[in-house]
Amino acid sequence: MQYSYEYNGETVSVKLERQADGQMKATIGDSEYSVTASQIAGGGWLMHINSKRFLAHTASDSEAQYVHLNGTQFKLEKVENRRRRGKGSSRSGDLIAEMPGQVIDVRVKEGRSVQSGDVLLVLEAMKMEIRISAPHDGTVAKLRVKTGDVVARGQALVKISQM
Repeated sequence: MQYSYEYNGETVSVKLERQADGQMKATIGDSEYSVTASQIAGGGWLMHINSKRFLAHTASDSEAQYVHLNGTQFKLEKVENRRRRGKGSSRSGDLIAEMPGQVIDVRVKEGRSVQSGDVLLVLEAMKMEIRISAPHDGTVAKLRVKTGDVVARGQALVKISQM
């Protein structure tokens, strides 16, 4: 799997390869890392990177990947690799929660037209606000949550029909 992100104004390439021993080899720029990861309660990850232990939580929306790693938060903005991934879940219409959290703001109603990038709702997870944005122009076909709802990882939040 290959991803490209923008961080601190620079484009960073991230390549993940599963190894025969079950570990992952992560190549970030010119550096290589040996990685193992186990999901823990609450949606977090216990990671060993080059034998060092880290606790990580991740979340994403259509524009960025958010990583909370050992007390430090990173926002990695997605570069135009969405085209390469094809018509995945963001194109299918359903936007899903990438991690458990609580809906703290719903900014749309069913039937409303939205444009790519419009913020539809805001989740709070691990003291981070995660803005869920429209991945493409369309109409809010189904709003599946309301302010105050607690959502699980993988839960459908909003369905956007394409125009």
